Amino acid sequence: MQASRVTAAETAVLLDVQQAVNAVEVSRARVSYIEREHLPPRARSGTSSRRRIGPEPRRSSTSSTPSERSATRLRTYKRALYDHR
Repeated sequence: MQASRVTAAETAVLLDVQQAVNAVEVSRARVSYIEREHLPPRARSGTSSRRRIGPEPRRSSTSSTPSERSATRLRTYKRALYDHR
């Protein structure tokens, strides 16, 4: 009976380790995909922020500008990096 408990505990530990390894691999692949497919190289370096001067232009509330899409991509990338650590 004691041997079966040890074997069950070993199996549970091995499963936990494998799940952790899988999670790291998935998050690494996610970060890599986002870097490759969605971000321009300068967005990764953090030098892409610009300051706007003057009033915001009026636009429809249903349209998204390229800068909004870029900001969303950058947030997604930073979240993936956070999840990866």
